[in-house]
Formats: sequence, C-alpha cells, structure tokens
Amino acid sequence: MLPLLVSGCAVQAGAPASESSWKSDTDKALGSALSSLGTARVVLRQLGDGRLPGRYAAVTLRDALRVLQTETSGYLAAQPPASRDSENAAAVAAIEESLTVLNQAAVAGSSTSEQRRTAYRTVDAEYRRVEKLQTKLVG
Repeated sequence: MLPLLVSGCAVQAGAPASESSWKSDTDKALGSALSSLGTARVVLRQLGDGRLPGRYAAVTLRDALRVLQTETSGYLAAQPPASRDSENAAAVAAIEESLTVLNQAAVAGSSTSEQRRTAYRTVDAEYRRVEKLQTKLVG
C-alpha cells in the first residue's frame, strides 16, 4: 500500500521543451513582459503629466501586473531544453524582476509625484533590459 501512496503523490515534470518551442515560448513571455512594462511606462508618464485620472492609472497598473502574472505562469513552470538552462534562467529572472518592478509601479501610481517619477525611471530601465535580453535570446 505504501508504494502506491508514494507514487501517487509524486510530481512528474514534463518533458523538456524542444529548442524551437522554447524559443517561441521565451519570445512570447518576454514580449508579455515588454507589453506590461510598456503599458506601465505610458501610464506613469501620462499620470505624471496630469493627463490621467489617478483611479484609471491605479487600475491599469494593477492590470498590467496581473496580465504578466497570468501570461507567464506556464513559462515560469516549464522545463527548458538542457542546452538552454542558462538562457532560460536569465529569462525567468527578467520576468520575475519585471513583476517586482510592476508591483512597485502599481504602488507608486497612487503615491507622490517623486515616487511616480522614480517608478517611471525604474520601469523604463527594466523595459530596456528585457528588450535587450529578448533580442539576445530569440533575435
């Protein structure tokens, strides 16, 4: 009975992705990060210029974060091909950092103008970093 219980509780990892599948999935995941960061960048800029209501900005910033969490959850749990372990680790780290930056931006969206400016600079820097990484990893 014990072997049955133990084997029934084991988590089985899926097979590693193929090279082409990994590349496509990485492109989509990093593209999602760029989209969410780009949205946050525009919202923070417009909010800072007084062109957006604070409530709209707060909802949009939270949505950008939520969308990235949803769209990348499968990628973060996937198993890359062995030959792509280090590149995958870089992509995962970039997505995780993007999530952190977006969370900080969502908080800063309803803070002082100085905190919003700082958040804008942080979001912009992360956008540029992810963009470079995407180009390096998938072309």
